[in-house]
Amino acid sequence: MLSRRYFLATGASASALSACATPSTPTNAPTMRLAVDAPPSQRLAEFFEAEYDRGLQKSPERATGQGDKRGYDKWDNETDVFAARSLIEQREANRSLKNLASVAPLNAQDQLSVRLFDKNTTRAQAGASFRGHNYMFTQMRGDHTAIPTFLANQHKVSSVEDAQAYIARLEGIPAKLAS
Repeated sequence: MLSRRYFLATGASASALSACATPSTPTNAPTMRLAVDAPPSQRLAEFFEAEYDRGLQKSPERATGQGDKRGYDKWDNETDVFAARSLIEQREANRSLKNLASVAPLNAQDQLSVRLFDKNTTRAQAGASFRGHNYMFTQMRGDHTAIPTFLANQHKVSSVEDAQAYIARLEGIPAKLAS
């Protein structure tokens, strides 16, 4: 099961990184396709936007919390295989970021963003061996409270499609609890 601490650290870091980057139009195109003569800050901003967007695609629950309806009928994949694959992808993204950052000098804000991303990757890697070492349930936390709270507070129903997605999530609860 995906540790809440890891999920919150990843989400907080991604939010912090996107706030540090210069705003740009979200894109699914890899950062490396930018023109070579693009300013380093723009290339970095595109990289962070692409990574942030990839994170939302991989986490339907986080996307829902941010008003994005991609995967509105799905739960996050919390399997060990998915977590291991995500960690590998994060390391590869960190390597790409370091290559991108080494091409040209960066301003202080961009240097901070690169350091934060690297630190998040390092923490995720260090914490991976402790995956599943948390209590599944406590009196305050666990799927028994998180799922109903999420559905009540995050999953808004304002159309027939939203209601169908809500029902699909309800039907997906047994699989979510089993993972």
